[in-house]
Amino acid sequence: MVLRQQKNAASTQVPSRIWQIWLITAAIGLLLLLSSCSRTTTDYKTDLGDPSLYKEFYTKVMRENESLKRKIDNLTRENSTIKEKYASLQSRTLKDGVIAEREKELDEREKGLSERKARIEQERDQLLSMRSEITDQSLETGKAIGKLEKAEEQIDMLSETLEKNQNQLYVCLVFVITLLGALFATIAYIFLDKYGVIARIQSDMSAASPITISVMSDKPATQTLEPASETLPKALSAEDSTDQS
Repeated sequence: MVLRQQKNAASTQVPSRIWQIWLITAAIGLLLLLSSCSRTTTDYKTDLGDPSLYKEFYTKVMRENESLKRKIDNLTRENSTIKEKYASLQSRTLKDGVIAEREKELDEREKGLSERKARIEQERDQLLSMRSEITDQSLETGKAIGKLEKAEEQIDMLSETLEKNQNQLYVCLVFVITLLGALFATIAYIFLDKYGVIARIQSDMSAASPITISVMSDKPATQTLEPASETLPKALSAEDSTDQS
């Protein structure tokens, strides 16, 4: 911004300097003409016919003309240098405009790069946080897997013990069932024997097939069993008499 202000001030000062130079040269020329005129008039009044005065006047005029030419040359040189400077300033202003545009583009690019850099840093922070979360989750999953393996081992051990217990329980159940069967059979036998059911069954079975029993004695003799229709009432009457007694 300071360079631009300086360039603008220089561009405004150049035409004013040119006008000042032209005014100074014009004023100097007028003063020289007036001084020469005043001197020549005094010289003409003193002696108009003296040729040395004309020669002196001519030499003075030539000197003044040469000095004016030098001054004009210097002024033209200064003017040309000023024009060159003005042209250079204009070119610089144009270059500065191009440079300003380039700087503006660079600023925009830098702004975009800074925004992109901030976005990349934000994404990097997010990735780092996600990475830390993933590592934590992996550690937790590793711990969970270890616990799961231990639980599986315990389950295997418990399944083995359960299988052993089931086998033992099966054996115990078979043993208990056999004991209960034997107990129930014994109780049923006792109950049936108490109420004479077994005796009746035995008598029925014996009545179904007559058996001859030979008794050894001094006198050979044979005894035949009575039929079931005759022996069964006798047995029942005998049991009733025993129960009543």
